[in-house]
Amino acid sequence: MRFRTIGLLAIGSIGLWGCPQAPEYPIEPAISFKDFYTDASDPTVGYLSINFTDGDGDIGLREDMTDAPFDTSSVYYYNMFAEFQTFNHSTNSWEYLLVPGPGGTLDTTIFKFRVPYLTPEGKNKALKGSIQVKLSPYTNDVNDSIRYRIKLIDRELNESNWIESPIIYKGIVLD
Repeated sequence: MRFRTIGLLAIGSIGLWGCPQAPEYPIEPAISFKDFYTDASDPTVGYLSINFTDGDGDIGLREDMTDAPFDTSSVYYYNMFAEFQTFNHSTNSWEYLLVPGPGGTLDTTIFKFRVPYLTPEGKNKALKGSIQVKLSPYTNDVNDSIRYRIKLIDRELNESNWIESPIIYKGIVLD
């Protein structure tokens, strides 16, 4: 009789250990830098990767999602941004690269992306993964040290933390 009780407890314990808990993340996306590399066949093209988590899994947009607030005239048409920064050796500081914009103004170089719809099916919507984007051209001929500031926005318009890539020197990530 004693053996059976111990055996049932052991089997019950294994059953509890065998059911993994669903991960719990905040509903705001959280991101971290993963990787950057250049295209071997075209050194002007770079690939930037980030890791992300999102508790309610509302990352990404379908192509047909173009009604407000995701319409083409809205800042939320895009859901990932990578701001290009250059190192100014004269001032010893990071600066935004300014390029000619509409009406003769100077605009900051910002890469904008529409990350595809990623919400999983099923009860648990929590997401953890990586996103890779293509930057073309990823740099200019003038600056040798660059970095990117990156942000991700979910469908509820929750914004992730801003992150900065490590220094990228002539296409190589410096740790």
